[in-house]
Amino acid sequence: MTDELLRILIVLIGSTIGSGGLTFVFGVEKKHAVWAIISSVLCCGAYELTALCGGGIFLSAFIGTAVMAAYSDIMAHVLKVPATVMIIIGIIPLVPGARLYYTMLGLVQSDMELFSTNGRAALMLAAGVAIGVIAVTAISRPINVRISERHQKMLQERELERRKTEN
Repeated sequence: MTDELLRILIVLIGSTIGSGGLTFVFGVEKKHAVWAIISSVLCCGAYELTALCGGGIFLSAFIGTAVMAAYSDIMAHVLKVPATVMIIIGIIPLVPGARLYYTMLGLVQSDMELFSTNGRAALMLAAGVAIGVIAVTAISRPINVRISERHQKMLQERELERRKTEN
């Protein structure tokens, strides 16, 4: 158990360093970079904890992505930036790069076991990521619209009150 926790800690440190570099590469404003890095760490942490508790590749990717997407949506409203700023940085640790590499290697070398094992894992991971983002977006979109409508109504009421007091 201690070895697993140490491995997770190393993965989280790597995620922090990697996403920090990506904020620089993608030109994320410095005042938003820390929040984008946190989205990456949350995504990676939720993925690893779900996997540690026995979740498969798909469930782990789904939960990790859903946690990150929900955080990104909330922080987008707080910081008044597009949610994609947080989502792109946050999702990078789950991109199945090595799995795709070994899938192609298996295909090129005609090693069908290597191809099918890694190809299936890459597809499950990619599906979990995609469905996690879609699920959170589908839930949060109507809520965001309702909040925006209330905010607009409140601003209109304040403007009417201000005009009444001026007259």
